[in-house]
Amino acid sequence: MPGIPLWLSEEEGFTFIEVITALALMGILLVVIWGVSSNTIGSLARLTSRIMTNVEQVRLDAVLRDEIGRVETPYWTESPKIEETKNGLHIYYLDGNPKKYVGLSFNKQALAVSADGVAHLFRGIAAAAISEHRAAASHGDYVSVVVRFDDGEQMKLEVPFGGFPFPVIQ
Repeated sequence: MPGIPLWLSEEEGFTFIEVITALALMGILLVVIWGVSSNTIGSLARLTSRIMTNVEQVRLDAVLRDEIGRVETPYWTESPKIEETKNGLHIYYLDGNPKKYVGLSFNKQALAVSADGVAHLFRGIAAAAISEHRAAASHGDYVSVVVRFDDGEQMKLEVPFGGFPFPVIQ
């Protein structure tokens, strides 16, 4: 009937304008939900990466303490026998077996710590600097390992021979 508003008419259903308005509101809501979920997924990926870096730091610290900490300097020598290699160091146990040593090497974004036929590989390392430091007394000798992980985190470990070091994390 002419002159009667649509909302008072007895016809059922939605008008074209109502359908378009509902679709536009649903689209806006979906865009907001999509943005929130993608931010959440990105944050989760960054958090997972950070946790994995921390796990590698703890594992590296434990392996270095265990392997280098076992190298005791015998009373008949002033300091451990250390041999520089192309990519790192060999630290000999000096227990009479010339093939028994702790090896530290960095190659192709991986740090390897090997001893007694077991190799521990640490990936995700952008750079590493391995050096030895000798003191006047045999009790002051240590190995310094500075690593920079792919996410930019840097870690410095000073590992004394025959002892348990406390890492200096920077």
